[in-house]
This record gives sequence, structure tokens and C-alpha cells, in this order.
Amino acid sequence: MNLSSELIDLIYDVPLGNSHWVDVLLKLRDEFQAGLVLMYLLPANSAPVIFATEPADDSIWDTYNQHFYRLDPWKQAIDLQQANVMLPGEEMLNYSEYKKSSFYNDYWQDMGFKYTAGGRIKTKTTECMLGFPRLTCMPAYSEFEIRQMNFYVSHIKRALLLDGITGHSLPSHFYQTALSSEYGLSAAESSLAMALIKEESLIQASHQLGRSYNTSKTQLASIFKKTHTHSQMGLIKKLLQK
Repeated sequence: MNLSSELIDLIYDVPLGNSHWVDVLLKLRDEFQAGLVLMYLLPANSAPVIFATEPADDSIWDTYNQHFYRLDPWKQAIDLQQANVMLPGEEMLNYSEYKKSSFYNDYWQDMGFKYTAGGRIKTKTTECMLGFPRLTCMPAYSEFEIRQMNFYVSHIKRALLLDGITGHSLPSHFYQTALSSEYGLSAAESSLAMALIKEESLIQASHQLGRSYNTSKTQLASIFKKTHTHSQMGLIKKLLQK
């Protein structure tokens, strides 16, 4: 399989703060000869965030957000698919029926797109949709290209999880919300758990958060109980599981 080590490095540079998801999407667009690559982040209890190879203020998004988002059959199809698996559009939609839709005739076709591939990426941090529309002049994605895409997505999933913790491209509340939802942690406990991932000790985490050591110690005991862990190392390993 012909894979780009430069692209993989770029993916993991995002949680380190050395690149951004838009840089990754631009590289993916070139790698797969797509007309556009889109990452639509859907965090729990907060507004969606769009990263794309086209600027956020481009008219393509105005038209989409104002009207066609509600009609988008790709979003509806991806919602039904297994998470963390990219599929060609032909496996997600009935193309003959799709070409009769308002979305295809009044938007997709006008944008110059035809075939696509995409899927849903889900981590403890957040959930997102990733799409690779191709221009009309390009063929459908091959089985080989879909395998390549899925390889990169496995790395994107890991980097998204880490990025939710470091907060370089994603708002830090993405990961806090996920921890609260999954383990029943309070906001204070979630922020302490994140601080413990970044800091070397409970004392340093307490200092970073502006809390007393005794307060953090009490909160940590509650975190251990709720996450069924017994040590800071065990807690960190559990939180960083894929």
C-alpha cells in the first residue's frame, strides 16, 4: 500500500500544536484527488465545528448551512454507518434515486461534485463526519483507495482523541463533556482528570487549576470510584484508551 509518511506525521502534529486539521485535510485532498475534504465535528452539547479545505466564509457554506444541510442525504447515510469506517458513496446511497433528489440537482451537481466517500469517526473526545467529494471529471473511489483512506482514518481517530486533551485545535470542553457523559464526572472532576494527563503529579495539576491539594485529593478519590481505577497511572491509561 502506497502511504504517505508525511501525511501521518502531519496528523500527529495536530495534538502537538505543530499543525492544524485544515493542513491535514488539504494533504488528504491532494492525496486522494478530491475536490473538497470536509471534517464536520459534532461534540456533545455544543455547536458543530467545520474544518474544510475551502474557507469557512466561502459561499459554499452559506448555501449549505442556510438550506441544504437539512436535505443532505450524505449526512443521513453516514449517521447510519458503523463508526470509524470510510465507505464509497455508492455503498451508502442508491445513486439512481439520489440523482433525482433536490440536494443533487440544486446543490451537489452545481458545486461540480459527483462521487464521494466518507464516514463517521467517533472517539471519547467527540464525533465527526469526514467527507471526500470528487469533481465530476473524476471516477468513483476504488477499493484500493478506500483501504488507504481507512488506514489514515485510524491515525486521525487517535490524533483526534489526543487533540481533545491538549486543546490545540479542538476546544478543551470537547473532552471534558465526553468524560462527564461517559463516567459521570462533575465539571471539576473532568478538568482535574485532564490536568493529570498533562501534568506529572497531583500537586502540579492542583496548581494549574488553582485548587488546594486537599480539594484535588478528594476529587481524585471520587474520580477513581467513578472510573473503577485505583491509581493515577491506571486512570490515565483508561482515559487514553482508543
